[in-house]
Amino acid sequence: MLNTTQVPIDKLYITTEQRAAISALYAKNEEITRCTFSPDPASQTIANTFLKSYGLDPEMRQRLESRWSISWSISWVVGNGLDRVHRVLFQW
Repeated sequence: MLNTTQVPIDKLYITTEQRAAISALYAKNEEITRCTFSPDPASQTIANTFLKSYGLDPEMRQRLESRWSISWSISWVVGNGLDRVHRVLFQW
């Protein structure tokens, strides 16, 4: 499922110009996309395929040549306490 969201840009290693460009997108309510996947097996298969398409699957991230790194993450429990949400901001 695609939704719009704002990421914590203060956690990114970016130039002043890049920060201004992102802030301008937020000010205009331009769409910034996030993907949300439920914990069921079918949704997790789709999530895994999505991550692989960007080289973000665990195998690719462990390779020395991987340029992706985690700049920020947070997780919390929702609902009856059995569901956990984990949000990660990757930067290349």
